[in-house]
Amino acid sequence: MVRIRPYTLTGGRTRSRFPLFVHSLISLSDPEAAPPSGLAPEAGRILVLCRRVKSVAEISADLRLPLGVVQVLVGDLLDRGVVRVHPTITGRRPTDRELLQRLLVGLEQLSS
Repeated sequence: MVRIRPYTLTGGRTRSRFPLFVHSLISLSDPEAAPPSGLAPEAGRILVLCRRVKSVAEISADLRLPLGVVQVLVGDLLDRGVVRVHPTITGRRPTDRELLQRLLVGLEQLSS
């Protein structure tokens, strides 16, 4: 298997235009729509993963790509309108403790 440097996957970009966090939840905008043409293989794999709601951290782990690379690729998919970001906590700003608790529960689910 040929290894590609992460910065080549993003065209040298290191940041997404969108505020994507580790716990941001991503899914397909329209699960019935055909994927756009000209997608990089990694972007196509993200679309396959996002048939079910996934966090940016889960996508990163599943693809074995650095978090920053996944944030840029997901941002590109957001630009194209093929994925959407779900609100993670609605109605109020989470406290640090609440956020850490949610992350802990998510990590425990990944390991089981």
